[in-house]
Order: sequence, then structure tokens, then C-alpha cells
Amino acid sequence: MRWNARIECIGSLVFAGLICVTLSSCWLAPSIDSIQRAGVNVSGRQKLLSETLTDFHHALFWGSTTEAMDFVSPAKSDELRILLKSHRKLGRVVESNVEFVDFSSDAYAADVEVTEKFHDFATNSLNTRLELEKWEYSFNEGWKLISRERGEG
Repeated sequence: MRWNARIECIGSLVFAGLICVTLSSCWLAPSIDSIQRAGVNVSGRQKLLSETLTDFHHALFWGSTTEAMDFVSPAKSDELRILLKSHRKLGRVVESNVEFVDFSSDAYAADVEVTEKFHDFATNSLNTRLELEKWEYSFNEGWKLISRERGEG
């Protein structure tokens, strides 16, 4: 009889332990998030680009070329600074929508189509333009814009 009671007690403890481990599995969440934020895997890099695009276009919305330049590749900074400043002088972005993102197979590069609505200062009208952006990922710098040009449509 004593042996059965011990087995029952051990079984209850094991069951309680499994419940605790199952409910506290959240301890893995910070590790998984850190791996994704480091861009180690494809899904992590894809998620990081989404966040980067939001921040970059937010800076353009507020007319902050300086803040937007934080997202530009150092190799292309002179060229893109001139482009971003000229866009800012022509009009103010009032809305931007990421329409399409095409990642390379390893997600170290992406082509992005963005539709921007902007207030054209010259005509005092609201217009829409398509911007085609190319982004590249590196572990040292994260996602960086390498080109931006006006699209058709």
C-alpha cells in the first residue's frame, strides 16, 4: 500500500512539473525574438525590413531628410541625399503605402514598390507617384536603402 501511495505522489509531482513547464514556456520568447532581431534567419530579416520601411517612410512623411538618411547605405548617401532633398522641395508626402515587397531567395535583398500621395507645391494639388526602392541587408548595418527611383504608373 505504501508503494502505491509513493507512485501516486510521484505521478502527481511529475504532472504538476509538466504543467509548470508548459505554462512557463514563455522563457523562450526573448531568445527567439533576439534571433529574429539579429536577422539570422529569413523570417527575421523579413520582419526587420517591415519595421525599417515603416520608420523610413515615417521620416519622409515628417520631412526629416536627416532621419531618413539613417536608413541609406553609406555608399549611396550622397546620391540619395540629393534625391530625397529634391523630393522634399517639390512636395510633402501625406501618405505612403508599401504595395509590394519582393525578397531575394535568401532575404538579403529586396525590391519594394511604394505608392506615395504627396501635396505638390507647384500645382497645389494632391498627386500620387510610384517609388521603386532597392534595399540590402547586412549584419553590421541592418537594412539599408541602395536606390530609389520613380516608377511607371
